[in-house]
Amino acid sequence: MGRYAEKTSVSYEKSMDDISRVLRRYDCDAVSRTESRDFWKVEFVIRNRMIRFQFNYPDPNANKYRFTDKGKERTEGQAYAAYEQDLRSSFRALYISILSKLENVESGLFEFEHEFMAHIVDPWSKQTMAEIMTPLIAERYDKTATEPTQLLLPGPKGK
Repeated sequence: MGRYAEKTSVSYEKSMDDISRVLRRYDCDAVSRTESRDFWKVEFVIRNRMIRFQFNYPDPNANKYRFTDKGKERTEGQAYAAYEQDLRSSFRALYISILSKLENVESGLFEFEHEFMAHIVDPWSKQTMAEIMTPLIAERYDKTATEPTQLLLPGPKGK
């Protein structure tokens, strides 16, 4: 099975705009898009919760762009084209992911917190629930751990 939208011609800028449009359509508030050299993120408020989706840009010099699936080296132009195609595909997948989560909640298929849990921003630490919980889950499943630790959110940080 191939990757979603792996051959899309939709520019990643159009997908960014589509994300903003769908957030407006579902009455999200305080929508903020941030782009840096290393990442792109969108944050918004819905149901009194701050939500963050962040896409970290891949390394354009990674071997997956420099070489074909069969190991043949690509030209610089071909490598750049493969990188651009990967960005188009990734942003299209991000768009459809956000759209489907919003629609799943709107249609009553899933509860809001369940659908967006990993992307809800903790107001104390400013981290997403995924950023907080991922290391704790890994610790729980670590076969060398002698005692299970509690999966609790950290409290407010001192000033």
